[in-house]
Amino acid sequence: MDSELKLKKNALRQQMREKLLQLSHSEKIKQSQTINKKIVQYTEDNPQLTTVASFAALPTEPNLQSLHSQNLALVYPLSHQDGLMQFYRVDETSSLVKGRFAIPEPNPSIHPAVAIEQIDLFLVPAFAYTPDGKRLGKGGGYYDRLLVNRSPQSKLIGVCFSCQVLKTLPTEPHDISVDHLISGS
Repeated sequence: MDSELKLKKNALRQQMREKLLQLSHSEKIKQSQTINKKIVQYTEDNPQLTTVASFAALPTEPNLQSLHSQNLALVYPLSHQDGLMQFYRVDETSSLVKGRFAIPEPNPSIHPAVAIEQIDLFLVPAFAYTPDGKRLGKGGGYYDRLLVNRSPQSKLIGVCFSCQVLKTLPTEPHDISVDHLISGS
């Protein structure tokens, strides 16, 4: 990556982090509810999508916990030090444990592993998205490395608060775009 592009991405990540920290708790709840409803509608419209990769929300991310009330097999990522992620079936988010980066993660001793090829739909967090699906990730490359190995039939949905949708983003060839964007607006 050229150093100028890296600086632009990092500066934008910091701007987005500050913007997200300014969102009120009630606004995050309201937008999270809207996002959850849109995801449920999407899965109802596409009944072939049964295994869904979700994520445990950080304070700056939409809360997707209410998806557990749906008839979906939800899997969550476990991040490894080598920059890779593995997914595990989680029926109760209360069984997640605090992992690397203080992110709640599955416990491999109680959650069954699910191969990436078995996942039909990936709900992908990021700092920002464009309306056409380009994304600015968190900077670790975890999702970019993971998603190149997914099933070609799987779908990618970017999940974000409305303030995270921008007209343009600095991107590189290895940055994986999403098929669809669901925001809180």
